[in-house]
Amino acid sequence: MIISIESDLPTFKNVAFGKGLNVLLADKAPTSGAKKTRNSAGKSSLVDIINFLMGSKADPESLPRNAALVDSTFYGTFQIGEAMIQVGRSGKDAGKILIDQED
Repeated sequence: MIISIESDLPTFKNVAFGKGLNVLLADKAPTSGAKKTRNSAGKSSLVDIINFLMGSKADPESLPRNAALVDSTFYGTFQIGEAMIQVGRSGKDAGKILIDQED
């Protein structure tokens, strides 16, 4: 189970997940019309970061290796069975995945 996704990037909004189904939605502004999409809210980026933390290949064009993000580290806290595991990975050193098991 995913517990949380975080980053040392100051503008990153940490995401905490609860038990059961979690739905990620973008806010609709009061001034948004019926045709206005809620793009750029970070929904797909969050999925990319989770994929990155789980060990996906980090191509030079992948999101975490983008010039604006490459110096940042992303962290994911996961519950696997009874164990809580924190994983960290940065675009700068994408070949290394840091794993910290609390138990």
